[in-house]
Amino acid sequence: MTLEQLKSLQDSGKFHHATYRELGTIWEGLYIYETDDDPKWVGYRLVGSFNKVDGLADVAYELVRASGVSLGAFGRG
Repeated sequence: MTLEQLKSLQDSGKFHHATYRELGTIWEGLYIYETDDDPKWVGYRLVGSFNKVDGLADVAYELVRASGVSLGAFGRG
């Protein structure tokens, strides 16, 4: 996912939420979810991420922080 895609997702109204994962593993970063009406999902689905290594997670966080960002997957940040 790119920063432009994230902005577009927000503008479209399909942005659902973001989670920040920081466990000291390669999976650290910001995960982006969009709304999804498909009954096999829970109202949202993962559509992209930004990792800590390239620094984009912090930039993307600034774009979504006003919406509230949860810590990790199911509280396992």
